[in-house]
This record gives sequence, C-alpha cells and structure tokens, in this order.
Amino acid sequence: MYARPTNDENARIDTEPGLTPAHQAPLATAATVDLDGGTVTDLWRDLLDADAVREAFVRAVRAFARDRTTADLLDALDDRDVPVHLHSKIDAVARGDRREAWHLAADVVPALGQSWTTTEDLLATASLFDALPSTPTLAVRLGEGFRDRRRDQRADVCRLLDALARGFDVSLVVSNVTRLWLAQEHREHLPGVSEWCSTDRDCGPLSGVVDDALATLDADGRPVSLLRRIAEEPGETTTYHALYAAVSVGESRVRQCIADLVDLGLVATFGPDEGRKVELLDAGREFLQEIPQQRTLPESVSDTPQHSQQGRVTTRSGQGGTDRRPYQTAYLSRPHHTATVACGTTGGVNVVEHPEEPADTDRTRWVSYDESRDEAVISVRATGAMQYAVSVALALSSPRLLDAVPSARLAEIDDPPAILRDARCIGALSDATLAEGTVRDAFVEWGEELADMTTALHRGEYDDRDAFRGEIIRSAHGLAGSVVHLLDAVGVDVTREVRVPGGLSFDKLDSLAESIGVSTAIQSSYGAFAAYRQLLETRDDKRRSALSPTVDATDPFGELLGSVVVRGPDVDRLRPALAEHLEDLADPVDDAPEFAVRIPLRTVGREAFATAATRTLKRKGLSPTRPAVSVCHALAGSPYDVARSLHQLSPEEDGRDVRLDEVRYALATLSADRIVPDLPPTAGALISTLLAAEKPLSQSTLSDRADVSPQSIRRHRDRLTALGVLTFDAGEYRLALSFQTPEERRDAVAPDMVGERFRDAVDALLLEHLPPDRYADPEDAVAGALFHPPDPWGIVDAEPTLRPWVDLAAALTATARPSRTLSVSVGPTVEQEPLSTEASEVSAGSDAVEPVAPTEN
Repeated sequence: MYARPTNDENARIDTEPGLTPAHQAPLATAATVDLDGGTVTDLWRDLLDADAVREAFVRAVRAFARDRTTADLLDALDDRDVPVHLHSKIDAVARGDRREAWHLAADVVPALGQSWTTTEDLLATASLFDALPSTPTLAVRLGEGFRDRRRDQRADVCRLLDALARGFDVSLVVSNVTRLWLAQEHREHLPGVSEWCSTDRDCGPLSGVVDDALATLDADGRPVSLLRRIAEEPGETTTYHALYAAVSVGESRVRQCIADLVDLGLVATFGPDEGRKVELLDAGREFLQEIPQQRTLPESVSDTPQHSQQGRVTTRSGQGGTDRRPYQTAYLSRPHHTATVACGTTGGVNVVEHPEEPADTDRTRWVSYDESRDEAVISVRATGAMQYAVSVALALSSPRLLDAVPSARLAEIDDPPAILRDARCIGALSDATLAEGTVRDAFVEWGEELADMTTALHRGEYDDRDAFRGEIIRSAHGLAGSVVHLLDAVGVDVTREVRVPGGLSFDKLDSLAESIGVSTAIQSSYGAFAAYRQLLETRDDKRRSALSPTVDATDPFGELLGSVVVRGPDVDRLRPALAEHLEDLADPVDDAPEFAVRIPLRTVGREAFATAATRTLKRKGLSPTRPAVSVCHALAGSPYDVARSLHQLSPEEDGRDVRLDEVRYALATLSADRIVPDLPPTAGALISTLLAAEKPLSQSTLSDRADVSPQSIRRHRDRLTALGVLTFDAGEYRLALSFQTPEERRDAVAPDMVGERFRDAVDALLLEHLPPDRYADPEDAVAGALFHPPDPWGIVDAEPTLRPWVDLAAALTATARPSRTLSVSVGPTVEQEPLSTEASEVSAGSDAVEPVAPTEN
C-alpha cells in the first residue's frame, strides 16, 4: 500500500525549484542517480526506483488535481499531452485510491518511454512534477560518457532535466568542462544554462577566467601541456629557458603558448629578458583541476624534460636509512617574496602568524631576487638548530640565487680584499678568487661541501657525532654570514624567512631560537666590520687577524644586515625564547669595542599589510587607497594572504587607484579559513561566502552556501553589523563592499567604520555586546575602558575573548595595535641611547602608502 510520510527526511523542502551545477551531490536528496552513457528512459526509470520520488509524483498528481472536477482534470491532462491511458489512473489517485497510487507510481509511470509509449509521453508526464507543493532535492551525476551519446539522445535527457527542475531542486553534478560543453551544445534544451556561472553556489570569483580558458584551450594542446609543466615545478614558477629545454618544439612556439596563457589569466611572467620567469596563477591551478589528465604517448615521449641536477642534495633522512624526497632549491613565488619583504624590517627580527602551506611541508629551500630593487629573499623550513643553520646556508649559496645577482656585481666589489676578509670576515675569498672573478664559484663549492658533510652525518660516516655535528653547524653559520656580508657589500638587501611548523616542543623551539640568535650576531655589522668577530669571538687567532673599528661615540650601534622573518601557525610560542637568546648570546669579550647591535624583535602589524598591498598593486598598475588597505587588513589573515589575493588582479596599462570591488574580487579568491582567521570559524565562513556573492543573500541561502547554521549567522550578525562589515536589510545579508556594478564602482561601498575613530568603533561593539546596565556603568571592567580617560585597548585585558573583535575594529579604522616591539642588545652596554626604535624602523620595502595611525587613548 502506498503510504505518504508525515516527515520525509530525504526530501528538502526549504529550497526553490531549479537546475544548478555542482561539484558533488548534496547530502540530503530524494534520489541520487548516476548517468554516464544511459538514455532518457534509463534516467527516468532510475529516478522512479526511489521511494521518495514515487511519493513526490503522487503528491504532485494530487496537487495538480486539487480544486478540479473530473472533467476539468482530464482536460488539463490532455492539454499537457499526458498519455490517455494514464488519465483514469490519475483521476483515481486524485480521489484518494491508495492502491492505484502505488500501482501508478511503481509500475506504470516508470515504464514510460518503452514499448509502445514514446519519449514525448515520458516528458509530458514528468511535467506534472511542477505541481509539487514542496521542493525535494534530486542529484544527477552526469559522467563524461554522456558526451559520447547521439545528440538526439542527449537532447532528450536535457529536456527531462529541464522538466524535473520545474518541481525539484535538481543538482547536476558535472565537471566544469562538461558544464561549459552543455552550455554550448544544449543551450536550447536547458534554458538558463548559459547563466550557470553566476548562479552556481560553488562558483568562485575565478570561475569566469577558468570558464573562458576551458572554452578556449584544447586539454591535449601544447599550451595546456606547458601549463602542467609550470604547475609541476616547485613553487609553480620556472624560467623560459627551462621550458625551452623541456619540450621538443621551438622557442618561438613556447613563447607564443606562454603569451596565450597570460592573455587567458592563467599565468604571469616577470623578470629580465635573460632570466624571464613564468608563474602559475590561482586561475591556472583551478583550470588544471577541471581538465582530464590525458596525453598521448608520442607527446609524453617527445616532451620528456632534460633534467639537470640543480644542487647537491641529501637523499637519506638519517632516520633508519629511510629514503625521502631529496632537498632542493627552487624559485620563490612573487606573492611570497613580496609578503616576506613586507613583513621584514631592516635590521630586525619579525614574527608573523601564518599557517604552513602545502609547499612548505616538503624539503624545499626557496630563493628569489628582485633585480629592480636589489633585494633577495630566501625561505627555509626549520624545526631545530641544525636544520635551520644548514638550510639557510645552502639557500644563500645556491646557484639559483647567486646566478640571479648580476655577475658584474660580484666581480666588481668596491671594498678592498683586506676589508672583505679581515673586517667583514667573509670566508672563501682568496686573492685568486677575487682576481679571477670566481667569487660565485667559491661559495657554490662551499655549499656543496656543506651538503656533502650533512650526507655523511646522515649516513653515520663520522668518528664523533657531536663533534662532527658541531663542525657542520659552524661551517653553515660561517657560510651564511659570509654570503650575507658579501651581498651587503654589493648593495643587495637580504630577507631570511624561517618557516616554523606548529606544535613543536619547547626544547626544539629553544634550540631553534638559540641558532637564530647566533646567526643574527654573525650576520650583523658595525659599518664594514662583522659584529660577531668584534664582540663575541673567543678564538685568539681569529681576533688577532681581524681589523678593529674606530667607534663613533655619537653612534655606537651596529645593525643586523637585512631582516629576518619568523613565520608559523603558533609562532608566538617562539617569541619569548627568541628574545632571551638574542639578549643573552654570550658575554662580550673583555677587550670588545664599545659598540652594540640593537635588534628589534617585533610582531608585524598594519604597515606590513600596507606594504604588501602597495607593492603587489604597483606591479598591476594600480595604487592602494586607505580604505583598500583597511579592508585588506581587516579581512585577510596576514600580509601573505594580501599579496596572494591581490596578485590575482589583472594588470592595468594606465595607472589608477584600485577599486573596492576589485579588492572584494581578490579577497574572495582566498579560502574561508584565511578570512578573519582570528574570529570564530563560522564568522569567517559567513564573510567568505558574502565576498564571493554577486548579490545580497537570504539567510537560508547564506546558511546553505556557507555551510553554517542559521543560529550561527544570527550569533555573529549583530557584532558584524555594529562594525559595519555586514548589512542586514529586508531579510537579506550583504558584505559592505562594492559589487562589480557600474553604480557601486562609481560610489564605492565600504564598511561603515572605515575612516572613523577607533574609539567609536569599539563603542559600537560594546553597545551590542553589553547589556544596558553594564554599558552605562563607568565602574564596569569592560565598559569603563571607554569612560574618561578612554582606553579602548584596555577592553582586551578586561575581557580577552573580545580581542579579535577589537583587532577588527582597529584594522577598519587604520589604528595600530599597542607596540609589540622589543629591542634587544648584542654586545656591551653603551651609554649613548639610539633614537626611538620604532621611529627608526623602516620597512625593508618602504612602500607603505600611509603612516600607521597612532593608538587612540
């Protein structure tokens, strides 16, 4: 007997009828059907095999017949061309005949389109689903084999899907390639298919770029083959010359393919002609995820890359002799380079919270050089003292880095040999090396010897492990210090990034901090004199051979050369140990010159966000604005996120200010966990979803797309609207940031608190957070912070859970957090005090478009 359920858990009733593409089937559906090479009758029969769909058909029939007489019902069925042999059965079902309902839905209707009935009979009957009083969800997976069917068979399936979408919420699970193909081949059978990109709930901001590329490029063509090669490179960056060597076609063809990929927004190129590089963009990465990995055997053979070993590597892990992926040195991406320099402060150690990324977890050392700014960046992953010291040394001595510095710079050093060897204490510089211009070779050879030593250590080829390990670390520190001093002598700034994994033990953190402290002393100078040799060297022969500086009593302070950036997901755990080891490296030798090295230890703030935005936008022909920087600072998790997201913007030939709708587009390319990561995850999911939206969203739609409950939306709504980040009007939510429409491009939409006073933003936050009696009480621990004299940051001490919300208010209002800079000293105590550390600190990039606003009290 046919039983109509009172609460069908498989049928969703809170959706609207329609057909939308999806990457995976919804969890709750009335039915999920896989259709690869099947026909319309196969799809129809499989759908009617599901009890929930049969029940839906009966409900639709009864709703269609409601308020109609028998004669009216038969006329209506005739108007829809429903087969005549079904009329009496449908009439019986409408009158409540349960037995007939079961027979109709289970036996008769599923057989339509077969035997003596036609496909038109099936489609006409399917049209009755549009009378459903509620909207169940269906999922249909359309496999690649569907495209191999005859066009007329495919058209019938599309017509059925269109009919079902008038009563069901149909999720069509297809790849982007198939989705675009449907839009081209079956537009007339699936009305609205051409608009899928704008209505797809899984459609991100890059979908338009990816769609254009999918419609333009042949998955088995040469440009896609090159794109895959770029994606396979460490850091997804490689040189033109490497691509020339990797394929069998001529160089002009490679350049044309790259130009095509640039025009489609899948890659970007940079660097001088002799060392031109190409890098994968996020759209290129998404494009490759959508196309099948198909290559013919001849192409695979003819395009076999001509690999060359780029450096000496360790191929054993040292842990039971297990083979692991060898260490390698690769090019650092431009967004990573930009963000690292933005986080660095000349002469300082800088701490920034940012999680590990997939590329960070391998055994890769990253290097980059910007010839237009004479700046180099190296990035290494370190979990302890030895890994840090060796990785930094091998990155600095890598041919990939030293070859990027113009050879003439290294061959024509202005400092005389005595200064280089005995003042700067640069090792490996013999008279012959300097005379013959083989400085580069000397350091590469030193690096190769160091790599051989680490290989021997891992293989157990030593007499005394501790002694051999100490020798390796001393050689690594000497090599790294020598290269840093050499690059400083030729005018190249060096930023060293140390990526610290999360969850390290305190013993490992302490060991790592000590090694960083030692390296900063070795890589510091007083004028042209190596600070470590002057202040801390205990070996008499080394001290006797070193030249001594004349200390200027009015300026008795040296500095760390370049900058160090320490990055990790819980890097604040390392900060106390860093401060301790920087301060207490060792007692200065008795006759040390009367100078010290002051090293600021700071946590990065707004200036780093501004510098990352400025430098990235400048490459695009755009200029930042204060609102744009405030939005980036407020919503993005770190300067690394800012650089990566803005890097996705298209370049402009004529310089202009960046628009807020472009900032919205860029930030929408970030994953949800990198949007306001300090706030609760559900708040980040809401903002991320609204960033990607093209219009205001209802609560049910927002809940569905963000995969959060309506309760979570309401829980965060009031605070976010108080700060002006969200607006909630007529039951719809939107992010207070310009959509890409002509009207909002002209009249930019920004969060209300952008440009307002920090105190007013915090006041709006407390007005929402506190009950009226507490808000009006000057003696309240929280509210009292805004009574005279106001101290908005004091709220964080009174109620630490409000810190991320107060930080959000500060970012929106361009307000700096209270300084977290600690100046530590290496060397003897000197009476002369330097100018204010904060006032003298200059970002290595010095590109911030604005001064950091002072903290309000």
